Amino acid sequence: MPAEGPAESRPAAVAAPQLEAIADLGIALGYVLLRVVAFSGTGRPPILPDTIDFERVARLPLWRFEFYSSWKPWLLPLFYKLIPGDTQSVIPPAQWLVSIASWLVLAFVVAGFFERFLRLAALILVLGLSLTPLVSQWDGTLLSESLSLSASALLLAGLLVFVRNPSTRNLVLVLVAAAAFATVRDTNAFVLLLLALPIAVTISVRGPRQAGLVLAVGVLAISVFVFATYNVRRWQIPLGNVIAGRVLTSGSATSWFKARGMPVGPDMRTVIFRSRVPAARWDETPELAYFRPWFHARGRRVYAEFLVTHPHYSLVTPMRNLRELTTPVRAAPLGTDSYRPPGYRDVLPGWLEKVFYLPSAWLGLALATLAALGVLWRLGHARVVWLVPAAYLASVIPHALLVWDGDWTEVARHSVQVGVTMRLGVVLALLFLVDDALRTRRHRLRVEP
Repeated sequence: MPAEGPAESRPAAVAAPQLEAIADLGIALGYVLLRVVAFSGTGRPPILPDTIDFERVARLPLWRFEFYSSWKPWLLPLFYKLIPGDTQSVIPPAQWLVSIASWLVLAFVVAGFFERFLRLAALILVLGLSLTPLVSQWDGTLLSESLSLSASALLLAGLLVFVRNPSTRNLVLVLVAAAAFATVRDTNAFVLLLLALPIAVTISVRGPRQAGLVLAVGVLAISVFVFATYNVRRWQIPLGNVIAGRVLTSGSATSWFKARGMPVGPDMRTVIFRSRVPAARWDETPELAYFRPWFHARGRRVYAEFLVTHPHYSLVTPMRNLRELTTPVRAAPLGTDSYRPPGYRDVLPGWLEKVFYLPSAWLGLALATLAALGVLWRLGHARVVWLVPAAYLASVIPHALLVWDGDWTEVARHSVQVGVTMRLGVVLALLFLVDDALRTRRHRLRVEP
């Protein structure tokens, strides 16, 4: 009879992994079905001004430096090259497939850190976030947001698996994801430093030292390459937008820039805006011939000085608009809904969408969870993997400031990555905190008489 206890418990022990696998498969299939429903009715997306620039870069040979240093970052043009055909027909479904695969990878990587109901919660929360319009609608547009969000999901997955097991294979995976993330949008290279360098330094201190150092060197090399190619010409249009949209609309700012040599001509603001599309016109518009020498020689340096000496402009104003920078405005004509592809369907009811895409009031929760992680780290309770959500939450405000100060136009669209990064950090931090609380409770129950 004593032998029957283990024999009877064995079927239950075997059944648990099977039930878990069935639940995982059901969630994954349900997720894919919802993504099919959301995307299946979309029509041909419009050709936008940025699309024209991406297509122009895509026509350049890969061996020419101009391909990597042209008016737009090069990963999306490379994507266009690898998938030949009519851009409006082939790129949206390709982006859709990449997005589904990337978010499934992230969801199962996150779920792998937890057991039982927390595992299911991780799958549902991560995949639910990717079902919201501020994530999934971009698959049907000819812009960089879809690939950027997919690359960010893979980067997060790569950082998590690397922190858990800093093997050579995981190091390669995270560096590939980091390269994709940094080269699809220029601002992502700055964010990459905020996310990956603290993790690399921690790994190099705690061990294995070599893996952490290689990650740090790799991330720095990727970022330096992006900065070098950005410095050729991609900075020109964003700075032109800032001068036209913010400097020339303020008398005091205009006077400050004029005192530092900026020439101001008639109807200059309109001429700058008219010269942005396509981007190649910027160097050809004759009405800006008097302005370009100062702009190329001193424009960035003077603007940097302006940001440092005017903290109300560079820090206070964007912090006042932090809600819009972490929860982008959706209403047209300036919000993200104006980019929705024709025929895109919302597959989540409004209340459920708010559960997955936490409203802006949850910025306070993001800061609170960051503080909680810091306190637990100091108390010695936190595991090293907690550094990943901590880095994501800590990057939110610098990223938001970069979006606000780096350009004037399309702030809502440029803020999409900020909002998704913050929510992924909140979800991960809360899951780890709950998991730690449950582990602590189970440990106390085992040691109590």
